[in-house]
Amino acid sequence: LNYKNLSYLSLVNNSIAKIPSFNSLQHLNTLFVDVNPVSTIISSISSLKQLEKLGIGKTTISATEKASLKQLLPNCQIPEP
Repeated sequence: LNYKNLSYLSLVNNSIAKIPSFNSLQHLNTLFVDVNPVSTIISSISSLKQLEKLGIGKTTISATEKASLKQLLPNCQIPEP
């Protein structure tokens, strides 16, 4: 299967602890990983400069990483919980 044109992905509330790399999904503009025991995501999405919305509410991602994500993806909306 080929998902290179995928633009929206919701993985909300799936007990996912580790997010795979999405760096090859260059059309992905919306990603939700809310309500999962995820502790880091930055390396999985570091090259997704086109990302417009990232949901990371109710995860264990640190405040430091959230700040880094906002710097790395300045045009991306990252709602606060």
